Amino acid sequence: MNKKINILHLEDDPFDSELIESEMRTGGIDFDYTQVDTKVSFIDAIKNEKFDLILADYKLPTFNGSEALKLAQEICPDIPFIIISGTLGDDIAVEMVKNGATDYVLKQRLLRLVPVIERAILESEEKLKRKNAENLIRQSLRDKEILLKEIHHRVKNNLQIISSIIKLQASYSTDPHTKDICKDLQTRVMAMALIHQKLYQTESLSKIDFKDYLQKLVFQLVNVYRLSEQQIFVNLNLENLELDVDTAVPCGMLISEIVSNSLKHAFPNGNNGEISIKVDKQESYYMLNVKDNGIGLPNDKDLTSAHSLGMQLIKSLTAQLAGTLNIKTNHGTEYNIKFFDSAYQKRM
Repeated sequence: MNKKINILHLEDDPFDSELIESEMRTGGIDFDYTQVDTKVSFIDAIKNEKFDLILADYKLPTFNGSEALKLAQEICPDIPFIIISGTLGDDIAVEMVKNGATDYVLKQRLLRLVPVIERAILESEEKLKRKNAENLIRQSLRDKEILLKEIHHRVKNNLQIISSIIKLQASYSTDPHTKDICKDLQTRVMAMALIHQKLYQTESLSKIDFKDYLQKLVFQLVNVYRLSEQQIFVNLNLENLELDVDTAVPCGMLISEIVSNSLKHAFPNGNNGEISIKVDKQESYYMLNVKDNGIGLPNDKDLTSAHSLGMQLIKSLTAQLAGTLNIKTNHGTEYNIKFFDSAYQKRM
């Protein structure tokens, strides 16, 4: 041990104090030394001075090693604490170590003192290095979390700008088909923007509250297609789900695409209707059910083989979730999709 250490010694016997100090110097320890012998002076020392090591007698007239250890654990828990006593039984020694003492040395066996001190200082230095490294890692993680939140915020803002540009462009067009295409683009961009908004507003950067996300998404979809809630009622039957980002993005876009199709096509001529959305979590997968009670589709039309952009997106997003798609068209249109989260997909 090359560096000089600062030692606090709780001891009321001057002879024992000199004996212990001599043993340390003989053993080659370079140190500064402060001796105290009362509770008041002990507390004052550990509060007002930085020590590398505390040595403490177990039994003093008005104070003892157990009380000193408890105070040291409260005020300076990282400083090694060694009991030195001539009256310490094995049971008490073991109890002291359990309570936080680094080690103990009997006054009758002071030859152990220097090796015990060297080991205690070495362990303390290693512990401090680990603590500093952990603090650096935690700070680095905090910095990265702040950076990621800022990135999600900026991505959301940029996507909202794109959505506004699309909306503005649609307003200049007189072609109904072009307006419909712009609305479709707007809803797809909006579904992605909402994910990024949720991510920078929550503590977790890896999972989002999917129930809250869907509630906001459906409200925005109804607003985009300018349908009143009295005209089209959207029933959300959702568990409290947290989905990871890699699952939430395609799942959100999938639901946006299906609901948009229902809002556009299922209720012509201002018909009233209902759209229901249900997501259930099973043991290893999720079941998504989206259905409407609209006009449905002709029986001879095979939706799964349709080549429209919307259906191509629905099939592509289902595949991205490692899911299976089943569509029914009795009394409206119903989509049943079984899918897996990204963590499960990696194990498949």
